[in-house]
Amino acid sequence: MEKVGKMTLTYYVLLLAVVGLLDLGCKPLAKIPSEISQLHPQIATMIAMRSQSQASVMSQYITGKKYVQFFESGKFKGLRKESYKMPPMFYSFADSSVWYISCSFDEADKDTAAFSMSKMVAILREPQRMLPSVLDYPWREYIYPDIGLAFNVNVEKGYYDVIEVFQPTNWKKYKLYFWNDPSQYPSRH
Repeated sequence: MEKVGKMTLTYYVLLLAVVGLLDLGCKPLAKIPSEISQLHPQIATMIAMRSQSQASVMSQYITGKKYVQFFESGKFKGLRKESYKMPPMFYSFADSSVWYISCSFDEADKDTAAFSMSKMVAILREPQRMLPSVLDYPWREYIYPDIGLAFNVNVEKGYYDVIEVFQPTNWKKYKLYFWNDPSQYPSRH
């Protein structure tokens, strides 16, 4: 009887942990297609960084290079983000972990085949939802929150120029914590 009670308690605790993770917006990592590196080799590197500590990423990619460092308050209580801008890269950390990484490709408009939106959609699928970009129309953000990826896409010319990597989450949390809402910049419209 004692053995059955311990097993029941173990299953109950495990169930509570899973429900707790789902409530926080944490999800098991969805499978990232193996062809992802065909989009750009930098993507695989950025995805690998996501699981490293801040110290590890700093020592490999930031320390000793010219960067701009800044601190910002997060959108939820108690989070303090430390960010580093080193064009074309942007790194943001929270609680000594990777929060968000982006890479901007200045040459994308000159080589739209290499940064093809159709290739991206063929590998990742059409996103369930898109959001407006701060770059204004014809730019849209193609978001894949379940795998922690977003692309800034020129829908008229069919290429992307910014890749964002973040911790996998759900749509609501992505929009709240990672999306840069263009309505914050009313002078641009």
